[in-house]
Amino acid sequence: MAKVVPDEDALTLAYRRSVASRYVASRLRSTVQEAQRQAAGVHVPDDLAALVAGGLRDDRARSWDDIVKQLAVRRFGPDQG
Repeated sequence: MAKVVPDEDALTLAYRRSVASRYVASRLRSTVQEAQRQAAGVHVPDDLAALVAGGLRDDRARSWDDIVKQLAVRRFGPDQG
């Protein structure tokens, strides 16, 4: 099977896409690290277990993890930290 080298436009596009992908990966790593630092400083409710238990009583089909996420969203909003 013969290998084919794409034309200049395709090669240029692929090269730029690779550079952009590396940039995004780098920014994502730093964003995740910053989010983890922010989360480490957040006060966790003292009664978190009781809040989760109450959520499970209210809706047995939900997972405890889903309830924790909902509590965090209520406290900090969907796009806030």
